[in-house]
Amino acid sequence: MTGLLIGQGLPVRALVQRKDERLRALENLGADIVEGDLLDLKSMRPLFRGIKRAYFTYPVRDGLLEATSVFAAAAKEAGVQTVANLSQLSPSPDAPTPRMREHWASEQVLDWAGLAAVHLRATVFFENVRALIAGTAPEGIIYLPWGTRARAFL
Repeated sequence: MTGLLIGQGLPVRALVQRKDERLRALENLGADIVEGDLLDLKSMRPLFRGIKRAYFTYPVRDGLLEATSVFAAAAKEAGVQTVANLSQLSPSPDAPTPRMREHWASEQVLDWAGLAAVHLRATVFFENVRALIAGTAPEGIIYLPWGTRARAFL
């Protein structure tokens, strides 16, 4: 995504948790790199200086609600107008798993902050599933655990 945005002439600022060899690819594309922690408001403030639009995503692990709250507070404080939020699970207040309910609550936090959030509800990226099972699917078919007829072809 970074390359696509920069290729269209848009400036990109990327948050990294720590500066290491992985950020070279972002630097080579021309991204402005900021080191920070989504769980620390003080370290997030420099990320949003001069930013009007932001993209928020967080791995499926503990800390989502705190990270969302910190992100929303720092973005609101800096005057960010729009946030694209990647909800990685099927969020709902009545969802069957705590993670799904957390993603729903995370969406609410961004909405309450008044950041004109757009919630992208991507449940599973086919490319990731394909990479995880590469070479292990018989006959090139992945049978998914989401119903009796759910399957994807390689």
